[in-house]
Amino acid sequence: MIDLDPHEPISFDDVRAVGRLVHTVLDRFGLRAVPKTSGGAGVQIFIPLAPGHSYAEVRECCTGVGRLITTVYPERATLEPSIPKRKGKVFIDANQNAKGKTLVAPYSVRPYPLAPVSMPLRWEELDGEFYP
Repeated sequence: MIDLDPHEPISFDDVRAVGRLVHTVLDRFGLRAVPKTSGGAGVQIFIPLAPGHSYAEVRECCTGVGRLITTVYPERATLEPSIPKRKGKVFIDANQNAKGKTLVAPYSVRPYPLAPVSMPLRWEELDGEFYP
């Protein structure tokens, strides 16, 4: 899983742009992936894998995807672990690929104003105008 976590001031348009780059990279590697809104301001991208990969291997692969993206889009994408240094960028987070980490399930209502919902998406929906 790759988590796209925006840090203000940034728009959801930037999150969608980074998400489209992730899709392009994964597609070029022949990896099928499925995006969903987090129910907050971000997008999570799930990559189905065959059994046999360790958390460390998966995390390193997802971080490698992030390295490629931050190389071509450094003005809006980051792998920076320090929250204050992420300002105005989308954090490409592979750290959820670890034992014991929890994620919001699809169609879960989040405890935020207006009760947003974590929602599966089709890739082409990232091209449309919507607020997560």
